[in-house]
Amino acid sequence: MPRLAPLTALIAVLALLTGCATAHTTVSHDPSPTTTPTVTATAAPATPWALVPSASPTPTDPVLAVTTTATMSWTPEWLPPTYDGVYRLIDEAHGIPADGTRYILAHARSGITGERSPGNDWLDANVQPGDSVSLDGVSYTATAVGDIDKDRIADAPIWGLNDENRAVLITCRAQWATQATANHYIALEREKEDG
Repeated sequence: MPRLAPLTALIAVLALLTGCATAHTTVSHDPSPTTTPTVTATAAPATPWALVPSASPTPTDPVLAVTTTATMSWTPEWLPPTYDGVYRLIDEAHGIPADGTRYILAHARSGITGERSPGNDWLDANVQPGDSVSLDGVSYTATAVGDIDKDRIADAPIWGLNDENRAVLITCRAQWATQATANHYIALEREKEDG
């Protein structure tokens, strides 16, 4: 037995130095002289500060990508100057500053002639609340979508405080049942960047 004490001490020191054990080490003392002593090490506790890699969420592909082509001033008819452009409405005198909510207008054609305008793509995309929309390369989430008669555009729930993180797409939509025309709007909120 006296020869086991130095061997036990050596095994315990080696286990501690190599990181194979914590301070708790058990040595078996089998009375049989042919048995080699065995060391059982208690598993080290998990490090609470260890960084565990997590899967990054997959970015949602936008259901619609819009690029503005020009700016325009406010008009009572909300009428973009051309059928092919996508216009950002900026008009300080009417409370629509450049550093506030981005109001984006484009025509949509009825489709009878086969001609299309950018607003047709907005309608075809069928954007719903929660969908991702890219506007000038910036990711937004749709928060509201709706139609309202052109003469009631001021009643649409798209107004509020100017906020650089908000945007609203506005196009026209023919309502064949009533022979009236409406404005279709898609309200957007800028997606928060990670970090």
